[in-house]
Amino acid sequence: MAATGEGTREDAILVSHQVVGELSRFAKKYKTFMPTVEGTQDSVEKYLILNDFVKTAKAYILYRDKRAQLRSVKVEIPERVQKLADESKKYFEGNALGEFVYLRTYAKWIPEEGRRERSAKLQ
Repeated sequence: MAATGEGTREDAILVSHQVVGELSRFAKKYKTFMPTVEGTQDSVEKYLILNDFVKTAKAYILYRDKRAQLRSVKVEIPERVQKLADESKKYFEGNALGEFVYLRTYAKWIPEEGRRERSAKLQ
């Protein structure tokens, strides 16, 4: 909305609340529901259109398409980085949330490599 100059901060908050409400209803109805990026983005589009933010909805659709095209290009992960990531998984034993929290909170950002540090010695 900021990029298109359409709507106010309050409008953006309203749309976000509508999206969260929809996702919450799905979660209550389907106990194993897990929101996806695509599903959430579909809801954002839906509520932008329903609230008559047509210019913003169009810009958002074009943004999504551009991002999808970028994701479709295969990015080669350096072998040493993949090895570090694989080795660090053993410290989390299938606990994806724990791994996410660790990386988000404690792993340093390495600007030269455009990634967070991954260490085989997570302490």
